[in-house]
Amino acid sequence: MLSGLVSRGCQLACRSACRLVAVVGLAVALGAGAQVVHAQPGGGGGLMQIFGGGMGGMGGGNTEATYSSRDVDKAGELIGFDAAQKEGAKLIFDAYSGEFQEAAAKFRKEQEKAREAFREDQDPAVWENMRKEGEKLAATRTKLDKDLMTNMQALLTDAQKPLWSKFEMTQRRDKGLDRGAFMSGERLNLFTLTEKIEMPSENKAQVNTLLASYEVDLDRELIHRSKVQEEIAADGQKMMQGGRNFRDILGGDGKEIDALINKAKEASVRVREVNRSYAKKIEGALPEDKRADFAAEVQKQSYPQVYRQTRAQRQIVAAIGFGDLTPEQKASIEAIKESYTRDLAEANKQLAAAQDKTEMEMSFEKLTAGFMGGGQNQGPEAELRKKK
Repeated sequence: MLSGLVSRGCQLACRSACRLVAVVGLAVALGAGAQVVHAQPGGGGGLMQIFGGGMGGMGGGNTEATYSSRDVDKAGELIGFDAAQKEGAKLIFDAYSGEFQEAAAKFRKEQEKAREAFREDQDPAVWENMRKEGEKLAATRTKLDKDLMTNMQALLTDAQKPLWSKFEMTQRRDKGLDRGAFMSGERLNLFTLTEKIEMPSENKAQVNTLLASYEVDLDRELIHRSKVQEEIAADGQKMMQGGRNFRDILGGDGKEIDALINKAKEASVRVREVNRSYAKKIEGALPEDKRADFAAEVQKQSYPQVYRQTRAQRQIVAAIGFGDLTPEQKASIEAIKESYTRDLAEANKQLAAAQDKTEMEMSFEKLTAGFMGGGQNQGPEAELRKKK
């Protein structure tokens, strides 16, 4: 029954928002031991990320190293490594990568054994051993990550050491924002959003000053959210003690899971609000002719499912591109485009607001009701999508 529930969740998750993924994500996070494809609500990654990426990798498992060679290269660029430092950093990373891949390969081997055993007898007890294996891999990852950073810092000159904290903040931002799974706009990165905007030097100076403050404020909230996510992962483990499984929790009143959801939601809101606040400030610091495009891009990246290009938009663009249109036909199509664009903007605005409301009101009861009842095919958002 549970495997069937998870299978159905996989299908729904591909086309639904976070609330549909949540129950299945929790099933995996709390011990069901199946892989789930995650939707991206407002750019989020599904509740499974909030619960520690699968609570030690019982089913899906995170067998990717935390750091890549690109991260090492980025450190070299930001700090200004010379040739010898670059070579040293490469040797350090190769050793780090080799050790982690060895541990990950061992985990994957045990994981495949567990899956095969589960296919044969459907006994969920096999996932208890995988939970322990996942904890071992997580501990190995933590140690290797720490060693990598310590060894990298040992390469620095005294003049370079003050730049290390800048690299750490950049890493937390680049990696931490992707763990935003609850709120639309939580994964917004204002650095990437502004880096290609051309503007006069006085505006650039204002924007850079705002970005410097944004970096510090965002880093503080990302650290807080990461701590909360670790606490929730530990809380989820405790929920499974005493022989409980996800079916026991699913059949309960949901208060335990609501507590975890609310805890994660509060941390996510704090990240989202930093992004929203600084997006408004930066918009005001831009040249007037750049503001509308910037605001539109903020909305697009905050609500990718809402603001993605529609079929009608593509058709209108294609029609305008016809080379044999009469002036009257072209004028008519342009009028259609103007009217449609205006109506679409209002529909998108309403849909984004409805999505915000749904996210803020997220609860175990609503998640399970939406999951069992078809999710996005019901409720205010469904009506707005139909209107759109």
